[in-house]
Amino acid sequence: VASMLASVVGAEDSAKFQVFNCATDVRLSHNEIVQAAAKALGKNVEAVMKTVVYYDPAKLKGMDLPKKGKFPFRETHFGVGVDKAKVVLGWSPKHTLEGDLPSYVAEYKRLGRDQGALARDWDEAVLKVVAATA
Repeated sequence: VASMLASVVGAEDSAKFQVFNCATDVRLSHNEIVQAAAKALGKNVEAVMKTVVYYDPAKLKGMDLPKKGKFPFRETHFGVGVDKAKVVLGWSPKHTLEGDLPSYVAEYKRLGRDQGALARDWDEAVLKVVAATA
C-alpha cells in the first residue's frame, strides 16, 4: 500500500479523483488460497484439502441462513486488477499472498487471535444446508 501511495508523487494530476486497486497481479484459485493458508499455518496441505467442502452457491438462494454480516455468496469468480495503477502511476506490486501469509500468521498469533474457541455457527449452518441440498 505504501509503495502505491508513494507512486502518486509526481503523478498527482493523473491520480486525482481516481480509484486504484492495490493487490497482487497474480490470480489464485480458491484451492490455491486454501493451500497457501494451510502451508503458512504449518498444516498438512493434502489433509486440509480433504476437508474442503465444495458446493454451488446458487443452491443456497432463498435458504434460511444466519445473516451475521458474513461475506455474501457469489455465483461467479471475481478479482481485482492493478493494470490501471501500472499505467497511470507506473506502480507494480512487489508482494504476493503466498509470500506475505507467513507474516500475517505470525502477527495473528502475536495478537493471540489463534487462542480460544472459534465462532463457527454460521459456517456450520451453511454446511448443514449444503448437506441437505446434496
